[in-house]
Amino acid sequence: MRKPKESEKVDEHKKKDPKDDMTTQPQQQTNVPAQLVKELRERTNAGFSDCRAALVESGGDIEKAIDILRKKGQAAAQKKSARAASEGLVGHYVHAGGKIGVLVEINCESDFVARTEQFQHLCHEIAMHIAALDPRFVRREEVTPEILDREREIYRAQARANLFFRIRFCRRRQREKRREKSRGQAARPHITD
Repeated sequence: MRKPKESEKVDEHKKKDPKDDMTTQPQQQTNVPAQLVKELRERTNAGFSDCRAALVESGGDIEKAIDILRKKGQAAAQKKSARAASEGLVGHYVHAGGKIGVLVEINCESDFVARTEQFQHLCHEIAMHIAALDPRFVRREEVTPEILDREREIYRAQARANLFFRIRFCRRRQREKRREKSRGQAARPHITD
């Protein structure tokens, strides 16, 4: 008997056992209706093959498929976090009258994404949001400790004033309830009547 060459050797764990092909478990459903895949794609914006695989894995249940896609999406997001986002769009918003204007740069991985209507709408919405907030600083490092202390003192004073009015309101309500209770007891008929 001849000895096998190194290239012909196969690891024992890689050998396929013919008994493995004849499993007693039923085969998973591989035919998923295209309408179901389309509905899942519309709800999740995932790719066709990902949606189909998730539906096969979930046995055709859309809610389970969404959970599966979310779990896979979190893993995929971690892999993609190291990628460079070198493409993108500069969004703008100028308020009526031209007194307020915002420019915002939002990056993405490909120019195909940047050209979509959804991405352009996102840029515009973020620019509008920034204009509405009227920020005084762009970066956290620009905020000085003096400004932080002043803002904290303003918020503390507002909280104290709010608490003072709440206490007065609660006490007034308690007094009114006591009066109503005493009036109600006086107007109640006696047991023997």
